Amino acid sequence: MENCNKQLVKQLNRRDFLKASLIGVGAIALGELSGCITDSFINKPKDYWAWVSKEINGKVCWGCINRQGDYVVSPKFIEGEQVAAPKNYSRSPIGNYQSNGLAMVTNGFEDSSKGVYGLTGCIDTSGDFVIEQKFASMFPFDSNGLAPAASTDRVDAISPNTNKPFDYHPHGYIDKKGAWRIEPRFAWAGGFSDNGYAMVEDPTTVKNGYIGRDGNYLIQPQFVASTLYTNAFQQQECAELNGVWWALVTIDDWRGFIDEQGNRVVTISDEVSTGQLAITGEHFGPEGLIIAKNRKNLYGYIGIDGNYAIAPIYYDAGIFQNGLAVVTNTLKLKGMIDASGGYVITMMRKDLHRFQENGLACVQGDSGRWGLVNTSGVMVLTPAFGYICTFNEDGTCFANNDTKGISGSDWFLINSDGEAINEQKFAEIGFGYWIGGLCPVKTKKDGPWGFVNTRGELVIEPQFSKVNGFFEAP
Repeated sequence: MENCNKQLVKQLNRRDFLKASLIGVGAIALGELSGCITDSFINKPKDYWAWVSKEINGKVCWGCINRQGDYVVSPKFIEGEQVAAPKNYSRSPIGNYQSNGLAMVTNGFEDSSKGVYGLTGCIDTSGDFVIEQKFASMFPFDSNGLAPAASTDRVDAISPNTNKPFDYHPHGYIDKKGAWRIEPRFAWAGGFSDNGYAMVEDPTTVKNGYIGRDGNYLIQPQFVASTLYTNAFQQQECAELNGVWWALVTIDDWRGFIDEQGNRVVTISDEVSTGQLAITGEHFGPEGLIIAKNRKNLYGYIGIDGNYAIAPIYYDAGIFQNGLAVVTNTLKLKGMIDASGGYVITMMRKDLHRFQENGLACVQGDSGRWGLVNTSGVMVLTPAFGYICTFNEDGTCFANNDTKGISGSDWFLINSDGEAINEQKFAEIGFGYWIGGLCPVKTKKDGPWGFVNTRGELVIEPQFSKVNGFFEAP
């Protein structure tokens, strides 16, 4: 702050300041005339928050902390009252804050006669409700400030397709004040894609169509309502498609991708199963491939023409990341292939995880122990650990020597050479949580949760009954 040009800031009148702001010469932080745009805004470090709970006066209360362990939202949300009881420790009943500064909160209200199990509203960053808990369900806001939501009304109907009764909560779209912007008239409503299309289910025809942000249909209802995929428009990533927007749909006996005008652009091969989870993913990544299961329940990858580009010969198959995918053969041994289907790591591993940013993948040897392999398939760390987790941004990861593997205890941090970085051990860890450089841990199996940094140091002492991972603060 001392290096800011304070004299320039002080001498600016309103008109000059406006001009200066527009060309990036300077800015005034509210309440601090000595503020400077470089220090106060451009280089402001990211902050991270996490929802946690602890017992207060015999009740489990949820609040939100920062990386220093200080409350940014006081623990005033009582579990079972303002918030529903979470199903497990790693999922708080309060959603992460969105970029608009709102977080969804679902309470424990139930009315089985209406099919209502929890009412959802939104709080601001002070923890105050700005949208009343009155919706049967709700989804995150899009960049234009609209969120799908359902009323608590229950409508009974008869499907014209099956002649069977069904019921639904009318869905529409609300703004950041909780007011309806698109009236609740749909049997279901999905979020808007960035191209301005949202998939909705028409309760009269029980077919899916697409509306714009004014609530009018852009593509009339005609698609089979399906739980196999969301039917949302997604931007295709491979170079051949140049970022076009397609949606994966089913029309009668036809299944494939449509464009924004509703034209059929890709027909999915008849070899692909019509069963549950037959297609994994709804857009083509950089490799131009999507996982697809055939009618014999074997997996392969279809290309942008809808036909198999990599034959369905695998018991299981993973998505491509950085040009590589983990696959499992019919003997349930794992290997890794590239986008041509060629083996990068041959099918001889009991278990294998995807490659991480450091070019290493966790691999389970014949002994059942875990080690590390590089992108050339060379074992760089002999399998010696009970389990090895994902590396964090500072190049360390949790591992243990327990024969129970992932279910074991006595977790400690290692580097990529397999060396323990300190002597600290933990009874339990939160898997997959390194956002903000912190991970939930327990020092005792039945003890409270705290948080550890990437060096294995306890930076927030164990004190919480339940925790969620950190997320980027709004």
